[in-house]
Amino acid sequence: MAKTRTSFVCRACGAMQPRWMGKCPDCNEWDSLDEVKSGGAGAAQDPHRGAAAVEAGEAVAVPINNA
Repeated sequence: MAKTRTSFVCRACGAMQPRWMGKCPDCNEWDSLDEVKSGGAGAAQDPHRGAAAVEAGEAVAVPINNA
């Protein structure tokens, strides 16, 4: 059985944190972290790689070079 992982996503800037904090350390917005649960330990579901944004359809690919 896969282990459920919990991470927290900021409503203001979308940054992901491994634990709840009163203030987002990236944008300094107070009380803006929402709990997100993901199952499995695969790279695509790692909370530090933005799995919640991918599942929510918010991730956008950006080209590295603009040639």
